[in-house]
Amino acid sequence: MTPSVARDLGLSPRVKGVVVTDVADGTPPADAGLKRDDVIEEVNHHPVTTVAEYERVVREAGKQELVLLVNRGGQTSFMVLEPE
Repeated sequence: MTPSVARDLGLSPRVKGVVVTDVADGTPPADAGLKRDDVIEEVNHHPVTTVAEYERVVREAGKQELVLLVNRGGQTSFMVLEPE
């Protein structure tokens, strides 16, 4: 995420992560409450700043649940995604 994207989302330019662009209904991310424009800062306590890092950590987790640190409008919370 670039500083200009952070600004567009109303976040500090210091926030780092991957911006959610789409969440399909009925998927584990939707069931966990993930929404468009959320920023995933960590996956399983590993910071992610690029889509490639996010995909790598998710791939390494395999069929285990994922714990995401999500920033929504400047407020962070954890979300748990159950495997499909």
